[in-house]
Amino acid sequence: MPSFRYALDCETILTAIKAYEFREKMAQAYDFALEKVGLDIGAYPIYKEYVDFLKSVPAVGQYAENQRISAIRKVFKWIFTDGYSFNTL
Repeated sequence: MPSFRYALDCETILTAIKAYEFREKMAQAYDFALEKVGLDIGAYPIYKEYVDFLKSVPAVGQYAENQRISAIRKVFKWIFTDGYSFNTL
């Protein structure tokens, strides 16, 4: 039975790594999309989805929490700089 428990623990760790990699790729995809669409008025849903995505990412530890807050601030800075309606976010 110990080998089964070890395999289960390894699978759990690999799943966590895959989830982390997925979140990293999603953040890169959002950054790329926002860079390309820029400040088009129709890009608002992408900005909103990105903020919602960033809010939903679990942050374990102070460093991860600070990174998440910095990413959200970066999106808000893009929005504020260019006059989007902040109230709807």
